[in-house]
Amino acid sequence: AVLEKGNTTDYEKAQKEKAKIGLLGEEVVIQHENERLLKIGKKAELVSKTKGDGLGYDVLSYNDDGSKRYIEVKSTNSSERTTFYITATELAACKKYGEAYYIYRLYKENGEWQISYYQGKEVEALCNCPYQYAVAPESQK
Repeated sequence: AVLEKGNTTDYEKAQKEKAKIGLLGEEVVIQHENERLLKIGKKAELVSKTKGDGLGYDVLSYNDDGSKRYIEVKSTNSSERTTFYITATELAACKKYGEAYYIYRLYKENGEWQISYYQGKEVEALCNCPYQYAVAPESQK
């Protein structure tokens, strides 16, 4: 009999690596935003660290006119085209804040961080492929 062997994934190691990349990306965004905000005298705040990560965005920043900008950071060591996921909470924040909500997509190109931006309705339009479904057996009774 032939024994089939599947892949073994070290999920703990993979999660730690993703968390490390995520933190690096957030630091890059804070630096990027604070440089951009020098002209209006404001500073960006990493709210995922100060207020927790359940708000649907990682960084509270500002637009040039001083209005608030809500930024969710998605980072990868891979290319810009690498699939990424947003949570229901992040999508709800996008709908709540509209055009004030941004996803900053950080990726590496030639060893340097690059940033792509998605804003408001554009974020909603990208969320067209369900990845997971919640199964709540208790609610079916």
